[in-house]
Amino acid sequence: LGQIANFHTDCPLSCPEMMDYINRYLPRDAAVTAVREAAPRFHARLNALGKHYRYRIRTSPVPDVFTRRWVWELGRELDTEAMGAAAELLCGRHDFAAFCDNRRMKKSTVRTLNAVELSRADGEVRMDYRGDGFLYHMVRILTGTLVDVGLHLRTPEEMPAILEGRDVSQAIVDNTVESNNLRYNKIEKMAHYLVDMFPSNGAVMTQCFGETIVGQMLKVAKQQGKNIRLFCPETRPYLQGARLTATVCHDMGFDVTVITDNMPAFVMQKEKIDVFTSAADAICLDGHVVNKVGTFQIAIVAKYMGVPYFVTGAPDKGHPTVDTINIEMRDPDFVLQAMGVKTACDGVKGYYPSFDITPPHLVSGVVTDAGIFSPYDLHRYFASGNEGEYGQRDLCV
Repeated sequence: LGQIANFHTDCPLSCPEMMDYINRYLPRDAAVTAVREAAPRFHARLNALGKHYRYRIRTSPVPDVFTRRWVWELGRELDTEAMGAAAELLCGRHDFAAFCDNRRMKKSTVRTLNAVELSRADGEVRMDYRGDGFLYHMVRILTGTLVDVGLHLRTPEEMPAILEGRDVSQAIVDNTVESNNLRYNKIEKMAHYLVDMFPSNGAVMTQCFGETIVGQMLKVAKQQGKNIRLFCPETRPYLQGARLTATVCHDMGFDVTVITDNMPAFVMQKEKIDVFTSAADAICLDGHVVNKVGTFQIAIVAKYMGVPYFVTGAPDKGHPTVDTINIEMRDPDFVLQAMGVKTACDGVKGYYPSFDITPPHLVSGVVTDAGIFSPYDLHRYFASGNEGEYGQRDLCV
């Protein structure tokens, strides 16, 4: 929008006639809005007083079918306050070489970024850049960087370091390592609180694959000298329990047994399970736990058998109540096969919710990096300034 071009011509047409003639032959998605005579030495690019770029990012989870060709369909909320703080650090006259996609550029990479204006309208975040000029792909890279800030994948404080000339890719690597270390440290704290709930020679049932908490839990159990046995439901249809959790347990030297997803009640009774534990995809502030489908039924059995259920993770401010959860329904054909082998005849229907919701009365405690909380009192977790498992973040379930 608002592009200006100049050219020299000896065409006898007047400016209005010339505009009409040009518009006859332009495609329907382009139009000339004005034609004026200019001084002989005028140059549209070199005489420009400034340049203005606008990026439109749709944050609504519902795509706009009319604008999707021209708008970045992100579908996630952005922290525009953090983005604004980062943008302020980028404004001014700087060497923007780190934000240029032409590493062989020989000309000066110093530019003045006068302003980055962020606004919201119609389910979009709009980013307006104003400056004296921009490098190759500079605005595109700036936008991607600020969106990372808005998604809490990087912090505003990183901007000066990037401007100082550090390689953007290395900065991303450094930030990822730092973020992961922060996350591992928090989960290790959770693991200590969780393992304190295990008897020395107890039996523990898991569900799905809790990623980092599984390894940290077992590491802490070894440190405390607790020789636990683990029972892992296979977790159909992707078999995360059998393929991932059980493998980690075995590789770390623990006695581990895989069971099918319809065995938890029998195994819990027969093998005298002491604790049932799982991670969570989301823990609502009202105590409802969202996790891999199957968690709810094991929690019911655990309650009936008198076995405590401890869920690991941090309460999610983005889900104050269970009403904010929307369970994803996945391809039903996945439950009609096992590892690519068809198990049902043609015409049989499948049903595949990816998660289920366990109500708080079935949860014995929520194990966080700040201790174990009642599912009915999760607001207290944030009272001491705790930000959650990964810091402030957005979580889509």
